[in-house]
Order: sequence, then structure tokens, then C-alpha cells
Amino acid sequence: MWKVLKFLIVLVILISIPGFLFYWYEYRPSQIRKECVGIAETKARDMMKIRAKDDTYVREKAHKGWYLKNDFEESYIRCLRENGIEK
Repeated sequence: MWKVLKFLIVLVILISIPGFLFYWYEYRPSQIRKECVGIAETKARDMMKIRAKDDTYVREKAHKGWYLKNDFEESYIRCLRENGIEK
């Protein structure tokens, strides 16, 4: 009986460790990256709308949902850093 119980405990531990490692190093970062893309797009569009107050051409692009790549990248990297993905 004790041998079976020990075997089951070892089996659960051996299955749990790879599962946790997969979650921590693969699944969790991919979910954070997806979330950061949405946050970065929103922030970049907001920055474009702020710039649109001074320029008619920029205002037209902002209404179409455009944003500057640099604004997106800065917001994306900041989000990754806040969540512990990038250094």
C-alpha cells in the first residue's frame, strides 16, 4: 500500500514539474505578449489622437485608427518590462 502511495506521489510530482515549467516559460509569456499588444495599440492610438489636435492630415489618419510604429514599440516594450518579460 505504501509503495503504491509513494509511486503515485512521485508520479504526480514528475507530471507537475514539467507542467509548471511549460506554463511559466511558454504559456504565461505568450499571454502577456498578447495582452501587451492590445495595450500598446491603444496607447499608440491615444498618442496619435493627441498629435491630431495640431495637424489636419494626422487627424484624418487618427480617425482611421492609425498610429506611429515608434509609439507602439515604446508602449509594447514598457508593458513587457512591467510584466517581467523584457529586461
